[in-house]
Amino acid sequence: MLVRWDRLSPGGARARLQTYYDRTDRGGFTFRETRTTVDADFNMRLAPIGRHQLAWGVGGRVSPSTITQTVPTLNFLPNDRTGTLLSGFVQDDVSLVPKRLLVSGGVKLEHNNYTGLEILPSARLLWTPGRRHSVWTAITRAVRTPSRFERDLSFQVLIDPVTPVYLGISGNPEFDSETVLGAEAGYRHLVAPNLYLDVAVFINRYGRLAGLGAPVTSFEASPVSHVLAAFPFENSVEAATRGFEIAPDWQPLPAWQLKGSYSYLHLTADNLPGFANTALRDNYRGQSPSHQVRIASHVDLPRRVQLNQTYRFVSALSSQSVPSYHTLDARVAWRASERIELSLTGQNLLQPHHPEFNAVGAEIRRSAYVAVTWT
Repeated sequence: MLVRWDRLSPGGARARLQTYYDRTDRGGFTFRETRTTVDADFNMRLAPIGRHQLAWGVGGRVSPSTITQTVPTLNFLPNDRTGTLLSGFVQDDVSLVPKRLLVSGGVKLEHNNYTGLEILPSARLLWTPGRRHSVWTAITRAVRTPSRFERDLSFQVLIDPVTPVYLGISGNPEFDSETVLGAEAGYRHLVAPNLYLDVAVFINRYGRLAGLGAPVTSFEASPVSHVLAAFPFENSVEAATRGFEIAPDWQPLPAWQLKGSYSYLHLTADNLPGFANTALRDNYRGQSPSHQVRIASHVDLPRRVQLNQTYRFVSALSSQSVPSYHTLDARVAWRASERIELSLTGQNLLQPHHPEFNAVGAEIRRSAYVAVTWT
């Protein structure tokens, strides 16, 4: 259940208060989790003060959860844990040269129940030398805080039934936040009255990514007496990405719009000093596609009919054993009246099924559905 309140003052200030309540009961063959989440956020953008446009906000979240073990080799300890998150931010957009040069700077502070205080600064610059050109650049720090998976997991697999010996992965109560420092820049050009071109480049540095430490051997008495060699989660991997994206936007006819994009990604990952386990390091290296292409067409036909088509190509994921694939989505819609729209959508039309990620061996199937929308 979500409630949102917005207010726009005559002077131009805008305030928003949003809160939601969520209750989840997840069942499966591995474990069961019940979770309750209560979240509230308040954001405010003040009226312009000279060349400054200030915004600020605060938020809070409380999320207690309970894990119920369903198989003897998988558990989360402790079974009960409450997640908390408090946050606040402030941002200032400064018009150094009106309609030409805009600088934005801000910082967000987050306090969570795993790692305490996290500081997340960001800075952006937008330069518009003319009506047909704009250049922007940005630098940002972000984190991914730990979850119950890295902190509380206890997972075991039998590898020698005679001894017996189990291999396992265990949570680490000292697992820290993963970090990224990202820098990006872009250029937008109005090539012709009906053609835009966007070009962006980026470099990201990742630190303290999740990996596995040296195994810890112990003797366990439950569910039966056995030897356990458990690999703990550690912040053991660093990585870097760099790449670019080209995105044209062309309207060859008043009723026809074409949008495209091509992106290239190069990723490297290495263990931090002192860590030798390469399993997750190698997984990082091959779990993101190097090349992606997207072409979207939108056509307004006579008699209030719309035709949308989207083609996608994604290159292979080597560590996931997922080959490259290309596919097509299509949608035709008829607005029968000002209030009623009928539509037919087909997804992944170029093949009966294809894999996109090999986490559970599932594949994406060709599908179609009909929708009626009444406004």
